[in-house]
Amino acid sequence: MAMPNTSNRATFQAQAWYLKRLELYSREKPYMFAFDVSSRGVNNTNHEYEERLVSMADMRGRESQFLLDIHGFEIQHLPTALQNQDFDNGEIVRSTYYPEIESLMRTKFPSAYKIHIFSHLGGKLARQVTLLIADRDVGGLDFSPHGASQRLAALVQEDEALQKCRLEIMK
Repeated sequence: MAMPNTSNRATFQAQAWYLKRLELYSREKPYMFAFDVSSRGVNNTNHEYEERLVSMADMRGRESQFLLDIHGFEIQHLPTALQNQDFDNGEIVRSTYYPEIESLMRTKFPSAYKIHIFSHLGGKLARQVTLLIADRDVGGLDFSPHGASQRLAALVQEDEALQKCRLEIMK
């Protein structure tokens, strides 16, 4: 598959925030809790950011040119039964949005044995879902970083068939 044509797209300069390259991160992995832990005497994050001027491009109208297997991301338009304010309610997200996400993933990965949604970050702006796709047709076992593999271990232990599948964790 050819790379997207970048010659005719509108580009512009904008400020973006990036994680600073701190010496701290050679000893401690950057972290951010999705919930408040400050009452336990723990910082919610050890992130420090810096602003940089970057070039950006308008990808509208070219969404279909970006493919997960090639670019590491893919744009999907997912109609949802949820209203904007529903994304602040975890129970509604789990009972309605999770099945919608699973249905989309089943169309994208028809040979998947199991699709399991681990978690989501809520709010009107951050609609990020972490999910697992287990594919019967590919041998081996792939894991994302250590924390994800720990969460995955319990799920795999519950289902012997998963032990024979290729597992992918996607965000």
